[in-house]
Amino acid sequence: MPAFTRLCLLALAMLLLGASPAQAAFSETPSTITPSANGAIRVVVPGDGVTYVGGDFTQIGGVARNHIAAIDNATGAVTSWNPNASNIVYEILVSGSTVYVGGLFTTVGGQARNRIAALDSSTGLATAWDPNANAQVYSMVRDGSTIYTAGQFTTIGGQVRNRFAALDVSTGLATAWNPNANNTGNRIVLEGGVLYAAGNFTSVGGQSRNRIAALDPVTGLATAWDPNASSGINDIVLGGGALHPGGNFTTIGGQARNRSAALALSTGLATSWDPNVNNTVHALDAEGSTLYAGGTFTTAGGQSRSGLAAIGIADGLATAWQPALTMSGGLREVKITDEGLWVGGLFTITGSSTTNLAFFPRLHDLSVTVTGSGSVAGSGPVCSATCSSQVVRGSTVTLTATPAAGQRFTGWSGACTGTGSCSVTMSAAKSVTAAFAPAPDSGGTTPTETTPAPAPTPTAPQPAPVAEEPSPVKLTTTLTISRLRLARGFTVVLDGAKPGSLVSVRARSGAGALVRDAVRADGKGRFRVVMRPTKKRWRAAKRGTITVRVVLTRPDGSRTRMHRAFRLM
Repeated sequence: MPAFTRLCLLALAMLLLGASPAQAAFSETPSTITPSANGAIRVVVPGDGVTYVGGDFTQIGGVARNHIAAIDNATGAVTSWNPNASNIVYEILVSGSTVYVGGLFTTVGGQARNRIAALDSSTGLATAWDPNANAQVYSMVRDGSTIYTAGQFTTIGGQVRNRFAALDVSTGLATAWNPNANNTGNRIVLEGGVLYAAGNFTSVGGQSRNRIAALDPVTGLATAWDPNASSGINDIVLGGGALHPGGNFTTIGGQARNRSAALALSTGLATSWDPNVNNTVHALDAEGSTLYAGGTFTTAGGQSRSGLAAIGIADGLATAWQPALTMSGGLREVKITDEGLWVGGLFTITGSSTTNLAFFPRLHDLSVTVTGSGSVAGSGPVCSATCSSQVVRGSTVTLTATPAAGQRFTGWSGACTGTGSCSVTMSAAKSVTAAFAPAPDSGGTTPTETTPAPAPTPTAPQPAPVAEEPSPVKLTTTLTISRLRLARGFTVVLDGAKPGSLVSVRARSGAGALVRDAVRADGKGRFRVVMRPTKKRWRAAKRGTITVRVVLTRPDGSRTRMHRAFRLM
């Protein structure tokens, strides 16, 4: 399991044990091994055992790396992979053993490559693939044998192509696909057989389209889908069955929407979702019921949020998730991976040494159910019913089961088995059940006094020998039972136990269960329990034999069981 999750603070191992509201998907505390960068991180992409990052930096993790680097997922260290780009890297696309990069550079991987290149994932050297763009490349997406690109270029792949182009994966040459935008393309994504394009353009695909459009991947023509944004769009992501744009706009899809919105895929109209962000959104990603946004804003979803927010896709409101981030230039990247959430940009985090790059480990739900009478303890409060917790992915939580007095632990089910301690490694959501049952009466030879016999004089309590289980503790306990003089019931007194011990007392008669109680020894190691059955049970008990069973549990966990039978009449 990658150390970005394994080596997080141990205190994060179990964040909550008990009844819980809706829970976050990621920790609010970043990994302690994420390397810092001396410039903005603009792109983060997972690879095979590594995570690739690109941006403005020239040093990361204390190692000289110009604008692009690979971070080892097992250690958090910067690897030896070093393409050494001459200028900013804005985009990284991993496909098999090839790492495609786009940006502002003119050399990378040891070769002259203008703004776009293909690098070997093992050596970092540039391959022969060379589309040679004349200006920045901001976005790429692969579909089969074609790589679609967006940026500021006007020539690429040997052809005139304004801001959007399709490149052959084998040759790097431009195909006939040519949407011909009149201004910058910031993002291009492929969803459901449609290419969604976003940027600063006002015409693309042969139609008037303000900053956002849907393009045919074969012809390059714009479809009828037309949200018509009032200002630039920096990123787009699909979430909850709608397309979510983020940028600088204040109207889109026919509605007033500040910097973020949800657009119907069928009509391009804005839905009722409205987080009302107060400044630029630069980056978006979505998972399940939550959209994650990064930028330079200070409020989003009705809450104060410093450049990073988790927003409910159903209601547009900010969730409680709020890392202590301080912007120095805002966020430029938000990327969800199997292991957690990466953010990049220009920022610091209170209580963390990381700068401009942070990784928030994924949390998994751990459910604990207790059946019978007992409790389960881990690294949080004791659970005695049904509890839920959130645990950092890759962490191992050790649970122990403790039966209540007069009970025994019968075993685990679910993520653990057996009757020892339960160790759960959280690679996914897990559930565990701890089962308890009444303890059998045992532990020695029944004394002769337990044979039914005429009761002793009620006013003269009689000591009785005790039947004991083998125990490492030498016992000198005395059990005394006396009937109450003026009321129904009787007292059970046990002398000679260790202070702090717990005793459980159960009484039965021929008519069934009579009464039970549990008390803790006083400072002299003495128990006194007053047993008061109901009137009906007391009348039945007086005509027969009463059996009193006692379970003594010492502070060290060792137990002794004893019993005595007597008659009241």
